[in-house]
Amino acid sequence: MVRTMLTRNEQIMEDLKLSAGLRRILPLLMQGLSNAEIAQQLYVTEKNVKWHTGLLYKQTGLNSRARIMAGLAKIGWQMDAKVSEPKFVVVPQVGGLSVGAANGLFK
Repeated sequence: MVRTMLTRNEQIMEDLKLSAGLRRILPLLMQGLSNAEIAQQLYVTEKNVKWHTGLLYKQTGLNSRARIMAGLAKIGWQMDAKVSEPKFVVVPQVGGLSVGAANGLFK
């Protein structure tokens, strides 16, 4: 079976079932960048970043960046890591945080 080797941060984003847009924005948000800075780096509008950030708040049940940062740090987000291009390898099983465990943190 061919599976993708994910970094810890990528695994967390996958376990939380984040959209592609949120997967691009979240690492920058976790670095403490403003909406304007994120928009500039991703070549999108600041309105687009605000919309996706609102979705993240709704999806996690948290209402601030500080709470999201604290919650993700609690489940193993690596603050200094950057999301990398996935590498494909053959592995029997990929472990990680269960969606239930992640969702339980945010309730």
